[in-house]
Amino acid sequence: MENLSFAFRQANNFDIVHCHTGIRALLFQDFVKTPIVHTFHNPVYSISKKLPPSLEILRIHRRNTNGCFVSKSAKKLCPVKLKNKMVVYNGIDLNSFKFNPAPE
Repeated sequence: MENLSFAFRQANNFDIVHCHTGIRALLFQDFVKTPIVHTFHNPVYSISKKLPPSLEILRIHRRNTNGCFVSKSAKKLCPVKLKNKMVVYNGIDLNSFKFNPAPE
């Protein structure tokens, strides 16, 4: 949390902040004017009707949250309506690499 606090104190020095730290960063985003984009690398979902605490935090901050998901399915699984939801795929063309069954 100390690193997040430091980073968000610097946020107004930038045009945009891209955050990969998960739900905890949502606690800081309302204190800065700089737009924050949160990348969710793992699916954000709930298996019950009651949201777990982490998703409850996301629900509370949803109006100011720009969510970036790594796949359409991850985006679809997110049960919270965010300000913006976008998909940005990993930028590696797997066809450009040969599989090595015996890596060094």
